[in-house]
Amino acid sequence: MLFEAKLEANSIVFAPSFRDNRREMGALNRILKTPRYGFEKKGILVVPNRREILAEYFRNLNFIRDRKNWLTFVSVFPTAAFMLVWIPLLANFTWPSFGFAIFYAMFVLNIHNTAYTHRFAAHSAFDFPNRFAALLFQNLTIKVVTEEAFAISHHVHHGIPDEPGDPHNPRLGWLAVMFSDGLTHAIRTDFTEEEYARVSALLGHVPIRTHSYAEYRKWGTISRPLDTVALFLLNWAVWGVIFFALGGAPFVYAAFAGAGIWGVSVRNFNYKSHGSGEDRRIPGRDFSERDLSVNNRLAGMVAGEWHSNHHVTPTSARNGYLPGQWDFAWWVIRGSHTIGLVSGYRNHREEFLKRARIGPGHESHS
Repeated sequence: MLFEAKLEANSIVFAPSFRDNRREMGALNRILKTPRYGFEKKGILVVPNRREILAEYFRNLNFIRDRKNWLTFVSVFPTAAFMLVWIPLLANFTWPSFGFAIFYAMFVLNIHNTAYTHRFAAHSAFDFPNRFAALLFQNLTIKVVTEEAFAISHHVHHGIPDEPGDPHNPRLGWLAVMFSDGLTHAIRTDFTEEEYARVSALLGHVPIRTHSYAEYRKWGTISRPLDTVALFLLNWAVWGVIFFALGGAPFVYAAFAGAGIWGVSVRNFNYKSHGSGEDRRIPGRDFSERDLSVNNRLAGMVAGEWHSNHHVTPTSARNGYLPGQWDFAWWVIRGSHTIGLVSGYRNHREEFLKRARIGPGHESHS
């Protein structure tokens, strides 16, 4: 569910909501750790310069200085490491392996992460019958991002889109959004026990073990370090063996290099999907009235990420509602439901058509 936050008696209180009043959700900017340059000053958005961005970024990656930075480092490391795999891939260049790298990034990882990381981990748009099914679905592709860093920051993004405190705020500039996972995705480390319980509940449906409050005070995260790192390593090892069996070392390089490309592209998407900081919404194409989100055709066609549609109905397992809006992620979710891997899903087509003021007969029937 999308969660609304209100500040009551100095505690964060969450309740399911589709409401649009972002000012009532101002406490959401108390969930994430505030960068040293701040989110706002006197109600005005703080736009950091390049030096401030890089200084904050590398400070937050330093888990030796502060062990509570471990998740930020783990969140950034896979994409950086996988981009280095392009060196052996290009050194052993073949067109099939190069083509597979692009295909794996553009379609396989896009579709899977739109379905699992975005619609399930962040928005609980569908359900699994048991933990094993969730674990299986979680690892259908090479793992690149952590659920905690993505999902918690994403709740904040939806609560206060394009406002001070939004970790993906495009008005901060391209560099700040590209580096946002190292700047503004970590949760605060000074929650009360009640606040921590409410924030950690946002990951209650995700197949990970979470910290107790005492452990959170030690590590500064909801996720457990050993479990998180072990899951990444096991996932990479299994997929490395699978791709080696399919095509030898060139295909291993291709798959992991493709994962690097996806990691970079999804950060860029966070910037472009909100008009690069400008209002580029077009009536009849983009339907979210409370933010700058737009329906990018390429992202929609390859991943089902019709982003403006998504901001209208964020907890829907389906985002492609209109003719020509393919939604591969929705097809994967619906197909998984057919075979029993998914136990239920939320399809908010009717709500979208009503809120977007689109008459019957104009929706997609895919």
